[in-house]
Amino acid sequence: MKRKPIHRDPPPTRVQEAAVAPRVKPEEDRGFEEIREIRKGLPVETFFELEAKLGVGTAALAEVVGIPVRTLQRRKEEGRLTKDESDRLDRVRQLVSQAAGVLESMDAARRWLTRPQIALGGFVPLDLADTGAGIREVENLLGRIDYGVYA
Repeated sequence: MKRKPIHRDPPPTRVQEAAVAPRVKPEEDRGFEEIREIRKGLPVETFFELEAKLGVGTAALAEVVGIPVRTLQRRKEEGRLTKDESDRLDRVRQLVSQAAGVLESMDAARRWLTRPQIALGGFVPLDLADTGAGIREVENLLGRIDYGVYA
C-alpha cells in the first residue's frame, strides 16, 4: 500500500507572523491618536490657532482649507470640524510645521508661506495648499531646501 505524503505548510515568515500578530488595544495604541482625533473632528479652536500662527485672516485660511466662512461660524457654535475639514486643516498644519522646521523659525515660515516663490512658478505656497497636489509641490520644495537642492 502506497502512503500519501503529508502536506505541511512551510513555517510562517516574519511578515506573515506580524500580519497575524494580536492587535494592540485601541486605548493602548498612541500612534493612531491623531487619526482618531481627525476622524471625530478637530476642535474648531485648531483652525483659529493656525490662523494666529500664520498671521492670515480667517477668510484667507478658510479658503485654503476649503471651509466657507459661514460654515466656519456654524462649526464654531458646534465646537468641532467635520472629518474632511479636519483632514484638510491637518494637512495645512503639517505643511506649516514642516516649513518652520526647515526654515528654523515660525516667523521665517510665515514669511515664506505667504510670499510668492520663484521655485513655485511665482505662486504663494499657502495658496497652493488648497489641493493635495499643491501641498505636495510645496512639501517637495521644502525638502529640496532642507537638503540644499534648490533647482
